[in-house]
Parts: sequence; structure tokens; C-alpha cells
Amino acid sequence: MGRFIERMPGTAAVLIAAVLWSLSPFLVKLVTIDPMVLPCFRNLMAGVILLPFFKRSDIKAGPRLFILLPSFACISMLYVLSSRYTAAANATALYYSSPLWIFALTCIKAKKLNRRYIPSVLLLLAGILVIVIEPKTGTNQFGNFMGLLAGAAFACFAVNYNAIPYEKRISHLCLANLFSCPFILAVILILQPASLSEARSFTAYIWLMLLVMAVSQQVIPYFLYGVGLAKLPLFRCSMLALGEFLLAPVWTLLFLSDMPTLFGFIGWLLILAGLLLNLFLDNQAEKTSVPDGAGK
Repeated sequence: MGRFIERMPGTAAVLIAAVLWSLSPFLVKLVTIDPMVLPCFRNLMAGVILLPFFKRSDIKAGPRLFILLPSFACISMLYVLSSRYTAAANATALYYSSPLWIFALTCIKAKKLNRRYIPSVLLLLAGILVIVIEPKTGTNQFGNFMGLLAGAAFACFAVNYNAIPYEKRISHLCLANLFSCPFILAVILILQPASLSEARSFTAYIWLMLLVMAVSQQVIPYFLYGVGLAKLPLFRCSMLALGEFLLAPVWTLLFLSDMPTLFGFIGWLLILAGLLLNLFLDNQAEKTSVPDGAGK
């Protein structure tokens, strides 16, 4: 296994991770159990699978950990809700709006506005506004709102997770998955306790799909992305990871006829433009050794 990883090209590792992540909205729509119960059991399975790689010495209690764990749990819950209740293009675009929130967080922390990133931030903001103001279409508005919150939660997670050394991230990922199960369970007990009774009637197919989602969404892609980061520049990894953004709406459109609205498609294009510009600016800042104010 170790020899295989050493030989595996970094580009292939990141691309495979992106393709696996892109399947998330499709799988969420395919597994028709309660969208809050789903991430609870999926993440528990992922945490158990990752336990052999967990090292207690990698974990250090502190403010970073206390932000990272609940933000990961919120991502898991909110993104599933968004994927279930709105078009995959909307859910993915709003989730990927996280650089906007990262920009805001870093500006607040530094008490300084980094003007370099304002054009990309405006594109992201325009994309968000176009999606959010789309005329009411079924459950789209609720799903859009959940996607917006998922993007903000991911920003909180990314700022703290990216500060952790690569060799210690697998332990934090394991702990985050395990923590998210009781966290989401507590939310379910407060908001809709009756939905937990659904677990008693899960078929073998449902349990198998939850296991497939745990492995394909929470375990393998994070591991492969780590392999890519160890072999490629961050800019190239980030560009390749956009494959998730591009492919997620394709799977649901091809196999579930999940067509985005015109508002959703325009918002998706604007956010894609903002992401590409943000990555370009990150790369330029790295080359010129200018402190990065909005990069992940």
C-alpha cells in the first residue's frame, strides 16, 4: 500500500478525490432517509473506519479544536440538507462560496482589508445573491439557505484545519467525524426526535449505502487529497479540486434529471469565476511573497 501511494501521481490522487466528492449531492438524493439522520450515521461509520490511523498525541486541546469539531459537524449536516432540498448546482456553488467567508474572517482577524481580493469577493457575492433571490421553486429557498450556511461553516473549518500539520490531519479528521455523530444527534433530539425512529426500519441497502458514502466521501478522498498536497503545489491541488464543483451538477442532471434554474446556473457561473480569480490571486501572492489575505 505504501509503495502504491509513493508511485501514485499527485495529479491523479487529487482528481480522484474531486470525482468522489462530486458524487455527494447525487448520493444524498439517492438515499432517501431523513437528511439529518443520514450524516449522523455516515460520519460515525467514517470515524470508526479512521480509528486505526488515530493518534492521541496528534490532538491538542485549544480554541482551534473547539472551532474545528462543531464546524465540521455543521458542514456535514447543512450540506446534506442543501443537497437534498435544492439543485446540486446551487448546493455546490453556495458551499464553494467559502472564500468569501474566509476573506471576512481573515480581515476581521488582521483588522485590515486586503484590497487584492475584492474583485473575486464581489464575484462570489454576486453569485450568492443571484441564487438566493431566485423565485420560490419548491424547497429551493430552504436548500439555498442551508448551502449558504454550509459555506460559512466550511470557512471556519478550513481556516483551522489548514493550520494543522499534514501528518496530524488524519487524526483530526477521525475525531471530527466521531464528534459530529453526537453533535448532530443532539440537534435531531431538539428539532425532530421522531425522525430517529426511522433508523429501526433501515434496510440492508440503506446501511450499505451509508457505508459507501462514509468511505467514498469522508475517508478515501481526504486521504488522496493529502497525498496530492504532499506532491503538488497548493495552487495546482486547488485547481484540480474544482473538478468537484464542475462535476457535482452533472451527475444529478444525467441520472436524476436535476435541472438547475436559470438563476442557479448564472449564480454557479459567477461563483466559478470568483473561485478561479481567487486561486489566481493566491498563486500570484505566493510567487511575490505577499501575505495571503483570503486564501485557504
